[in-house]
Amino acid sequence: MIGARRAKACELVEPRAALGSLYGARVTDHCLDLLGAQGDVIVEGPFARNAAFCSGLAALRAPQPVRASRDVTGTASGAALLARWPAALVENDTEQCAAISIPGLAAHRERWRAHAC
Repeated sequence: MIGARRAKACELVEPRAALGSLYGARVTDHCLDLLGAQGDVIVEGPFARNAAFCSGLAALRAPQPVRASRDVTGTASGAALLARWPAALVENDTEQCAAISIPGLAAHRERWRAHAC
């Protein structure tokens, strides 16, 4: 019985992680709108290696480009970007995030925002 429960819990880890990542992307999208963010969105740190977060954010921000940093920490590149915003640095140290296709995502986004504000 314990083995069956453990197997069931292992099956749920990936979907739960994906849902958590998509929730994070949804909150990030909302915060970016509140800030009036324009131009490329650069994802750094551990989130840059989270495909569900990056692709979900790219879907929510479309057509605004979302890029994942290749930098392990993002601190040095982030500081350089704040000091000077050279396009070459952004393009060389990041990769474009492909938007995930989730049916009903746009409608869900609007419903969530109506209740979040």
